[in-house]
Amino acid sequence: MLEIKDLVVEYGEVKAVDNVNLKVKDGEFIAVIGSSGGGKSSLMKAINLLVKPKNGSIKIDDEEMTNLSSKDLRLKRRKIGFIFQDYNLIDRLSVIENVLTGRLGYKSSLKSLLGIFSKEEYKKAEEALKKVGLLEKAFVRGSELSGGQKQRVAIAKVLVQEPRIILADEPVASLDINSSKIIMEYFKKINETQGITVIVNIHDVNIALKYADRIVALKKGKIVFDDKRSEITDGILRSIYDI
Repeated sequence: MLEIKDLVVEYGEVKAVDNVNLKVKDGEFIAVIGSSGGGKSSLMKAINLLVKPKNGSIKIDDEEMTNLSSKDLRLKRRKIGFIFQDYNLIDRLSVIENVLTGRLGYKSSLKSLLGIFSKEEYKKAEEALKKVGLLEKAFVRGSELSGGQKQRVAIAKVLVQEPRIILADEPVASLDINSSKIIMEYFKKINETQGITVIVNIHDVNIALKYADRIVALKKGKIVFDDKRSEITDGILRSIYDI
């Protein structure tokens, strides 16, 4: 499904991602771990071309992402959901209006500008909110939600895209332990029941080992571990985090 070859992302003279190679199959649940500054967020953003790589190849379903025109990239992103640490919601909008923004990739420029959505799209938004347990909050303003609720709305917004892959960049970093557990349970359920590939960049190793089937570790922009979670040892973790 996803194949990355010799990927390089640079910021000035700093190599955030250094010749990374990675293959991801349909339906996998992968946690990307590593110290701050190790290149996790840059890798995630490069997959969706939110960050432009300096070199390398990113293929989704054998289609090269780095060569796509702006129009074709917009179409491709319909099937790639991206969840940010800071929720990326509009506080003044209602919950259901925020969720419906996940459909903008399917709309014409005029309909996007005017916020015109069909009855079917409203139904999709309601179904997505139901899946994350927030249907009763549909007409509450985004500003009135807790952090955990906002992240659940962000998941619902991604679900209405009908994605094949979800990329989540530190989705629980700002949340308490209980809210983090709830969010990760939703990711796991989505992965298992809908077959959506999930790649989560996460700072908490214990959470990564609990929920992900495969662990990819980055250190100084390079992959230093890539295997089933059962294969990771205390020694490997000490090496990844220099402890």
